[in-house]
Amino acid sequence: MSYPLHIFEKLEAGEIVSWRPKGNSMTPKIKSGQLCGKRYLHLISAIQGDRFQISNNHGHVNGWTRKIYGRLVCVEP
Repeated sequence: MSYPLHIFEKLEAGEIVSWRPKGNSMTPKIKSGQLCGKRYLHLISAIQGDRFQISNNHGHVNGWTRKIYGRLVCVEP
């Protein structure tokens, strides 16, 4: 999915953001162009201490992170 750079700045400032990401890695949960909130859209597929394993919605594990900037709370058509 594509991510506009201003999203990063707003999230780090604690703002709530909404945008329409493009791509198909999260289908069918999130369709390309659907109105969403937050920065990177990954599923948290495992937690190990202070690390979070992130994946897409098709079973591909993207890796581990210690940073989560927010969570998606709503997907609109």
